[in-house]
Amino acid sequence: MSSNYQPEVLDKEVIRKSLQRYYIRNAFDKDCTQLESGVCLIAEGDNSLDLSLEENYCWQLQELMRDYHQYRQQLLMTEDKEYLEQLLEVFEEEAIEILEFDCGHFDIKDGLHRLCIASKSEVPAYAVYKSKERYCPKCKDLKRRSELLEKRQFS
Repeated sequence: MSSNYQPEVLDKEVIRKSLQRYYIRNAFDKDCTQLESGVCLIAEGDNSLDLSLEENYCWQLQELMRDYHQYRQQLLMTEDKEYLEQLLEVFEEEAIEILEFDCGHFDIKDGLHRLCIASKSEVPAYAVYKSKERYCPKCKDLKRRSELLEKRQFS
């Protein structure tokens, strides 16, 4: 696991705030159906694109998130040890890490799709949440720029 903390169920309000205030906005890749087609299949429950579960990354991930939640609740019934190992690798070794900065911005280390799915469905997101006492890189850059502009004005 990437940290010493066990991932815990994340509050929906923290999920919403972290997605809204995430300082890197172009992080979704080609696996996002909303970016690809303009339709979020998770939010809409829309089957109009006629994609199978194997073709839709978000549906697959949502199913894995449900299974992991059932595993954490000791309700998952499977004897497939390889599947369980993969599940634990995805959700514990590559746990979502959310950092909240004093400036109000968030950094999301791995798991942006999982947070997005959790925000649009009833599936919980498990994450490691940490608040920081420093500014995010975006605010550091803005502060540095304003200091440079001030120096130029007074020079």
